[in-house]
Amino acid sequence: MKTVLLLVPSLGIGGQEKIAINTVRCLEEKYNVKMIIFQKKKVEYEYPCEVINLEIPTRNGVFKKILNQCRRISGIIKIRKKNRAYAVISFGKTANITNVISGIFSPGKSISAVHGFAEVKKDLIMRIIMRLSNRVICISKSMQEKLLSLFPTSKNTIVIENGYDVNNICENLKETVEVNVLHPLIVSMGRLEEVKGFDRLIKAFAIAHKERTDINLMIIGQGSLFEKLQDLSISEGVQDSVHFMGYQSNPHKFLKQSDIYVLSSRNEGFPNALIEALCCELPIIALDCQSGPREILSEHYTSSRTVGIVEEKYGVLVEESSSEDLIIHYLAQAILSLLNDTEKMQIYRNLSIGRANQFNNDVYKEKIISLIEE
Repeated sequence: MKTVLLLVPSLGIGGQEKIAINTVRCLEEKYNVKMIIFQKKKVEYEYPCEVINLEIPTRNGVFKKILNQCRRISGIIKIRKKNRAYAVISFGKTANITNVISGIFSPGKSISAVHGFAEVKKDLIMRIIMRLSNRVICISKSMQEKLLSLFPTSKNTIVIENGYDVNNICENLKETVEVNVLHPLIVSMGRLEEVKGFDRLIKAFAIAHKERTDINLMIIGQGSLFEKLQDLSISEGVQDSVHFMGYQSNPHKFLKQSDIYVLSSRNEGFPNALIEALCCELPIIALDCQSGPREILSEHYTSSRTVGIVEEKYGVLVEESSSEDLIIHYLAQAILSLLNDTEKMQIYRNLSIGRANQFNNDVYKEKIISLIEE
């Protein structure tokens, strides 16, 4: 049985880590799959295979970072040789650069997955990744377009959207939980970090709350901005209507009791939360950020950007304006408009599961195995 190694910085709570673990489950029947991580985290996903921890955590300072990278590359080379790796798939920029350089000196194809749009820039690290990778996986079409605009001579990119265990998510919905929050209930989830834009969401919610004082907002997740976001809800005068739920191992049981899902991120790769919200039959409002929301919520992908508020087939897209105030205004108006249109909300609910199934694991599994074997 061929050995496939998956390289990810850690198994801490995050989108690319979740996809790495899902990739293990898709490959474990056909390959001997092992995961390699750089360091352990306090809160981690449960992992389904052997995990090799290099125990080389992130360090500050240029010299220490270079030394770290050399140690990581050396460690991966030894593991690739020992396991006679057939392929090494890495997730994220730091893992990708380690993967491709170690691949020069050891066996196995080097496949790099770009998971965040913030990684897509014309810097030295990305140049090396693009040049040395056997394949570069882009998790959205807009991400591939951006990469090809920066590196027009590259011929090694391929689009493989993230895969999801739709049946498992639906199974999670059977678990009951009592949520002592009144309806209508707006929900969002993710790391409480700037990139996820929860500050935007709270400000937009505060505007909508002035017109609809009965609405509530539930935010699921943990992160460094927890206290700042709490303070923001107080300064906006909506602290009694904004509910921070922290990290939840099964967020889907909370989502199913909500009315609308809102994504307010500043950038994404291919937002897992939107597919999970579709599985929970939630109407969706999403900022048309780079990248992913437009490809998930539109029937036909187009590279043109959303202007204003647009009702797509599978959800509502909101313009990612250069004006932060305008973004917040659009979000507030989209929330109010959808809340007041129960017929439209029901149409979105009816279409949600069918759309989610277009990104299920069967599709992802077929594409990723085909890529490994090509």
